[in-house]
Amino acid sequence: MKKCLMINGILTLVIVILSISCGVKPDANGLDQYRRKAGEYYARGEYDKAVAEYYKLLKADEKDTRTYWQIADCFEKLGEADSAITYYEGAIVYNARDIAAYERIADVYYQLGDNHESMAWYDRALQIGYISSDSYVRLANIHQGWGENAYAEKYYKLALAGDSLSAEAYYGLGAIDLMLGDTLLATVNIQKAFDIGQSSVAAFWLGRIAANSSDYNKAIKMFDKCIELEGKTKLAEQAYQLKMQLAAKLKMNEK
Repeated sequence: MKKCLMINGILTLVIVILSISCGVKPDANGLDQYRRKAGEYYARGEYDKAVAEYYKLLKADEKDTRTYWQIADCFEKLGEADSAITYYEGAIVYNARDIAAYERIADVYYQLGDNHESMAWYDRALQIGYISSDSYVRLANIHQGWGENAYAEKYYKLALAGDSLSAEAYYGLGAIDLMLGDTLLATVNIQKAFDIGQSSVAAFWLGRIAANSSDYNKAIKMFDKCIELEGKTKLAEQAYQLKMQLAAKLKMNEK
C-alpha cells in the first residue's frame, strides 16, 4: 500500500512539474512583481492568492526550490497537507540533499498522526546528515509513544546537544525517568523543562511529584501555576482537584 502511495505521489509531482513548465513563460521583468505580490498576499493570510503568484514564478523557472518551499508553506497554512507534501517533494527533486524539506514532510505526517510515515522521512533526512533539534524531539516522541524508551532517550539527548534550551527534550527525559522510577532525576529534568518553557504539563507533574513527597506547599504552588497556564481544560480541572485535596490535608495537619 505504501509503495502505491509513493508511486502516486511521484506521478502527481511529475504532472505538476509538467503543467508548470508548459505555456508562455512570464517576462523576466515581471518576476520581482510576482514575488512581491505573493509576499503581500501571504502577509495578509490570503494564501490561495499567494500560491497563484508563486505558480507564475515556477513557469519562469520550474527548478526554483525556494518557490516550491513557499508554495508548500502556503498549502500547509491552508490545511492542505497532501499538496504541501507534493511541493516539498518538488524541492527535493531539484535538491536531493535538502534535509529541511525531508524534515518538513516528516513534520506534516507527524501532525497528521502518521508516525510510521513521519519516521520514514526523518530517517531519510538522517541518511544525509544532522536534523534539527525539533526533529530529534519529534522522533523521540514517536519512540516514546511506542514504549521504546532507550531510543527515545537517545534522541532527546541529541536534541539537547543541538539546543540546550529544548524544554520539550528535558520534559521527555523527565517522563522517561518517572516511568523508570527515578524520581530525583525526573524532578531535575522536568524542573528544567518548566524553567525554560513554563509548560503547564511540567508544572502539573512537578506538583504530582511534590505531593507524593509530602511537600504539599510546593505541590499547591505548582498546581496553581498549571491552572494559570492551562486555563479551563481537563488538566487544569485535575490540578484544581488535587490542589483542594492537599489544601484539606494541610488544614487537617494544622489542627
